[in-house]
Amino acid sequence: MSELPTTTYDFEQLHFALILGALMFTLGAVGFVTRRNLAVVIVSAGIMLQGVVVTLVAFSGFHGTSGGYVFALVVVAITATETIVGASFLIALSRNRPGVDVSRWTRLGDAECGPVERTDKSGDTARAESGNDLPIHKSPPSAGGRHE
Repeated sequence: MSELPTTTYDFEQLHFALILGALMFTLGAVGFVTRRNLAVVIVSAGIMLQGVVVTLVAFSGFHGTSGGYVFALVVVAITATETIVGASFLIALSRNRPGVDVSRWTRLGDAECGPVERTDKSGDTARAESGNDLPIHKSPPSAGGRHE
């Protein structure tokens, strides 16, 4: 049965890895907070998580244990999942409207896109702030029994 390498990091290597992890996390946090493009926000979140992975691996190597390596694999799996979900949001949102500015989506209904008029087969219309807020209501029948 193979074991993990018994070589441990010295303080200089640990110091370098911790600075690298902190810089990666800080760079990702700045990008996550200051940017409005959804693709940049997703990449920034991934950079933050990779900074955490560098720190976990550094401490695991310094202490000579495998716990940090295992937890780092879990974090990498979570990062991959986050990227896939974020990319699917990016694709779904950019289909409806060009641009991926996250400040434009304040709620799931996407209210800032303006009123939407929907027309059913009979020609009745309803206005809604987003595409899914109001159902189409039929107008009451006229005196002759026909819809206008």
